[in-house]
Amino acid sequence: MPKLLQLCDPSEIAASRHVSYMQLGKSYCLTPAESPPDPQNASSSVWDERRLDVKLNDKALYCTEEQREAIRGIYAPGGGRIAEIFSETPASQADALTFLKDHKLDSESLEMLESRWSIASVVRWKRKGPPAVTVVRTTYQCVCGYNTASRQVGKKKRTENDVQVSKEWSRHAPYDFTSCLVHADITYIDVAPRIISRVIGWFQHNDACQKSLLVRYPAIPLHEHVIQVALRQLQRGLGLVS
Repeated sequence: MPKLLQLCDPSEIAASRHVSYMQLGKSYCLTPAESPPDPQNASSSVWDERRLDVKLNDKALYCTEEQREAIRGIYAPGGGRIAEIFSETPASQADALTFLKDHKLDSESLEMLESRWSIASVVRWKRKGPPAVTVVRTTYQCVCGYNTASRQVGKKKRTENDVQVSKEWSRHAPYDFTSCLVHADITYIDVAPRIISRVIGWFQHNDACQKSLLVRYPAIPLHEHVIQVALRQLQRGLGLVS
């Protein structure tokens, strides 16, 4: 019977779909059927950010009930969810950045107007030191899986008289809805540069999503310098069109 933790050759880890965990200079692999070690017995003080048995907050995703049930199936035993954990070593963080870039989840890709990702939820907490740091867990959802009607129900848009508006919202997302299930749950230590601890999610876009094109241009954010110039002009009593 295989042990819970087996010392693995790096080539075996790269060739398998096992989740790798690096700690104290050692590299371990966990098969999908196995569980991570008991956090109470873990020697690493940052194990909590790397647990693989965390539950996805699927209620934060704006999707139909059919999508939600399908996503819950992904997290059921044998469902095929992807889970990666990373150490703070440069080599492991380079792997983390490569993983994020492959799925357009790196900072540069997320800032692109054609990005397919939307933030569904953000949770922050303090981790006692030394050093004391802030840990952030962000859930992203593919825009093609973002359901406008579900968002309207979730946000409960109201008028000034606190009366719920019955009119259906129009879709402003840059891509059409295709029932895509793709999402990413990313946990990182909030320092510069970010230290990625864990990535969990589903990254197989459906066919309609892969074929979808940008149909609505998102609002283009003003560059910080443009705002600074405008404020200086206003302070000098000049108009914005001067």
